[in-house]
Amino acid sequence: MARKRSNRQTADALADLKRGWDSWIAFAHERPKLFRLMVESTRSEPSVMDEAFVLMRAIVERLATEARLTAEVDAAARTIWAASSGVLTLFMQGMPAAEVKPTSELLFDALMAKLIRPK
Repeated sequence: MARKRSNRQTADALADLKRGWDSWIAFAHERPKLFRLMVESTRSEPSVMDEAFVLMRAIVERLATEARLTAEVDAAARTIWAASSGVLTLFMQGMPAAEVKPTSELLFDALMAKLIRPK
């Protein structure tokens, strides 16, 4: 969370969202044992991830304010959260990062193609 909190908002909400997505995926790759422990702890205490969701949702809300979002804010935020969680499941299943990264990129790009209007 310290890493997420330290990310400063830029003028480009979509770039901020991508940076957050990539940071989350990188954390799972760089610290797999800590990541696994964190994920396992959410089973008994789901609120552990509340702050991360709130930070991501705020970026999605900025996209809505810019009239770039094609879906309702909460639905878009839940979709992004679910998709990133799906990518992270690949790490949990032991897939090599070299295989997870292109999957992550493809999924993020597909989501954004559906959720974001071009500038």
